[in-house]
Amino acid sequence: MEEAGQTTVGFDGWTSVNCESILNVVAYTPEPHMLSAIPVGAKKQTSSYLQSVMEEEIDKIEKNGKCKVMALVTDNASNMRAARTCVAQERGIVSYGCYAHKLNLVLQDTLNCSYSVI
Repeated sequence: MEEAGQTTVGFDGWTSVNCESILNVVAYTPEPHMLSAIPVGAKKQTSSYLQSVMEEEIDKIEKNGKCKVMALVTDNASNMRAARTCVAQERGIVSYGCYAHKLNLVLQDTLNCSYSVI
């Protein structure tokens, strides 16, 4: 990552096969580098908690990876969106919601709709 000089960081929450909440951290330089799989456990995933995790992980990347974080990507859950917006504003970096996640939500909503045929 150091040779890239700058990176985009993605944070993605998911549930393991053991029903444990995990927060993945991936840096894109443009190749993906899996950095962390943080077990969240029973912690409530508030935007404040997620913001503190994002700040800590970005600090690690910039210090240890000697790579400037230029952008931040998360899914579009309200807690992730709020956390990434705060981090981006405080650090002066670009913030994106994942478009694949948006498309997935739109398709889920569409497929869950019942249409009446007249």
